[in-house]
Amino acid sequence: MHRGQMALAEMLAGLRSSRGLSQEQLAELSGISVRAIGEIERGATRRPQRETLRALIGALGLTPEEQEAFART
Repeated sequence: MHRGQMALAEMLAGLRSSRGLSQEQLAELSGISVRAIGEIERGATRRPQRETLRALIGALGLTPEEQEAFART
């Protein structure tokens, strides 16, 4: 797994769990499929689409600092 993929995978999983959300709950909030979220968290998705990242950022309620770090991964 590429370093950037690992960083995104770990960051998404960490942000999701820190907010007490399951993959299913995040999927419901974001409109992104459970499968897509799982693939990102496992690093199987090389580069999620910008709209996917925006939906996840919105659903997670990220701070501006978290948004910046998430977008850089």
